[in-house]
Amino acid sequence: MRFSLGILATTMLMAGTVSAQTPATGTQQKTPAQHQPGTTAPSANPPAAGQVPTLEKPDPVKEAAIRHLMGITQTSKLGDNISGAITQQVRAVMGRAIQPISCRSS
Repeated sequence: MRFSLGILATTMLMAGTVSAQTPATGTQQKTPAQHQPGTTAPSANPPAAGQVPTLEKPDPVKEAAIRHLMGITQTSKLGDNISGAITQQVRAVMGRAIQPISCRSS
């Protein structure tokens, strides 16, 4: 339970930090394009309307390393833990908010 609450609190804190880093409204800042080393630079010409851009196949070694890291850190369980914690909290709050209906005999 503490672990789930810790993850929920961490998620909320991260969302707050991300929103604090967004520029103020009305300011026009052009963000530079990000380029990852080892990949080809994105094309300056976007695909024409109706065309689906083709995705390159990821490097098998890089994909295997990512999957290995995800397995070690048990990333797949993180979503389940967060979902379970949120579900449990919603049920608890709704259980307190909705009073049970008692059947009365007339």
